[in-house]
Amino acid sequence: MVLDAAAPGQRAFQALLFAGFNSEGDHPWDGVRGRSMRELRLYVNWVAPQPDRLVIECTHAPRVVAHLLPHTQPLAAGATIMGGIPGLRITGYRKAVVELTHLPTGGRLDLRHGGGATSAYALRAIFASETDGTEHITTGDMGVDESAMYARWSPRRESAILSALMARATLFWTGFRHDTTVAHSKRSDCATRISWRRGRSTVEVARHLTDHVVGIPGARIDDSRSHEDSCVLTLERASVELDGPHIRSADRAGWHATSATSNLGSDGH
Repeated sequence: MVLDAAAPGQRAFQALLFAGFNSEGDHPWDGVRGRSMRELRLYVNWVAPQPDRLVIECTHAPRVVAHLLPHTQPLAAGATIMGGIPGLRITGYRKAVVELTHLPTGGRLDLRHGGGATSAYALRAIFASETDGTEHITTGDMGVDESAMYARWSPRRESAILSALMARATLFWTGFRHDTTVAHSKRSDCATRISWRRGRSTVEVARHLTDHVVGIPGARIDDSRSHEDSCVLTLERASVELDGPHIRSADRAGWHATSATSNLGSDGH
């Protein structure tokens, strides 16, 4: 089972999505009105990575598309405000699926409508009903304003890790009000921190991310930089801090076993 995209552009796009869906506070690409990018997680049923794209099933896919696509709303004196992901475009509709492509990265996203076997024609009509009051950019190249908005996104050294976490997002998106967040780490040796407040414990997530079933190939837990309440996940030369619910006493014995197993695997022994 292959969970991770091979194309660098697809990985960059998935990293962008993970950072946006789990943003800390307001995000520059939040919708002009309605849900923020962070709140769009409320619509997600499941995430299914494919070799050449990411598939996400939502309870209301056309509504999520309307929030994700770049869109503008006029203001007084000729000014406008813009929301959505710059460069995201609709490339097709099929039964129960809206196909999207991100122009700057070439990344692909299929949003599957969880509301039943809806025809492509019906999906178009539902999407049109979700765009009232805003002008959506669904086709064509990026303009000056849109390109300037995209420039606010800076690819991170940890993009490969964030892409892999997007493919495994349901490890974090469990439990009511899980509050998963991508933020700057306060550690001097780690730039990015992934935190969540409910759901699987830190050690359980670390175990999944380094096992032989859904683990990230080459990823390991750096035992020397981890402690009871958080750990450091490394992949190649990048690392992120994982900070979930406090580890229960019963889990602590498995913490070092998880680290030792993942570190053994990374050395190929």
